[in-house]
Amino acid sequence: MKNIIGFILLAFLFLSAAKSKAQGNIKVISLSGLIVSGDSSYGIPGVHVYIPNASVGTASNAAGLFRISAMPGDTIVFSHLAYAKQQLVLTDKNYEMGMTVLIDMEAESTLLPVLEIFPYPTEELFQEAFLALDLNDKRLENMKKNLDSEAIARMASYTDMSASANHRYFMMQQTNALHNQYFQPTLSLTNPFAWAKFIKSVKNGDLKRKK
Repeated sequence: MKNIIGFILLAFLFLSAAKSKAQGNIKVISLSGLIVSGDSSYGIPGVHVYIPNASVGTASNAAGLFRISAMPGDTIVFSHLAYAKQQLVLTDKNYEMGMTVLIDMEAESTLLPVLEIFPYPTEELFQEAFLALDLNDKRLENMKKNLDSEAIARMASYTDMSASANHRYFMMQQTNALHNQYFQPTLSLTNPFAWAKFIKSVKNGDLKRKK
């Protein structure tokens, strides 16, 4: 009986050692790389890099770089909303401790279904509201009055300049002063517009009124 128990224990220890040795031979691959698209020299940020069977994943950074740990035989999936999904299988030739790859993704447009939003949950309620609509509502007349061009112009003439308008006017004056600081000012005696204004004021009798 003791011999049988000793044989079982010896076999168990032998199998445990063989299993540990086999697990020790499995190498973890540190996979890193750059994800680009076409001839662009910039990486694609936000690409999902994951291993479906292992439930392990990461995402590329702002420069398009990524790093993930995988096992030989794993399938690496690269997914992005604006690009076609790609896969990379780590075969027996990839038994390196570290690998660097360049992933070139192809742009793909995803067409989303048309979404129509209505204020009524059902078509029947919309029909009832449409039939009960009063086209002679006074609100329509008030809207037309408020949108009248003459009324808008009249309100604009009565409204003072806002703070932004005053600031814009001041900046325009400053800009004109900077542009004309190296120019010789023109004489009013040689300015035909000034002479026309003077003659008009004489005809209107503005000089007599000032006296």
